[in-house]
Amino acid sequence: MKIKEEWNFLALCLLIGIIFGAIFGLILGLIVSNIPIGLLSGIGNGIIFSFICYFQFKRHFKL
Repeated sequence: MKIKEEWNFLALCLLIGIIFGAIFGLILGLIVSNIPIGLLSGIGNGIIFSFICYFQFKRHFKL
């Protein structure tokens, strides 16, 4: 994979991770009645999850 395509793919993984993390965090924040903490937690988890997905995808498809 070219360098530019790799950065684009990493950015896409991060974007998806942050969006789903924010949704999850919003739901979690509503459950525990603390929306800002839930959003921060969800976004942090989304970023970590997106890096894991990115490296697993690269390893699986040998890119």
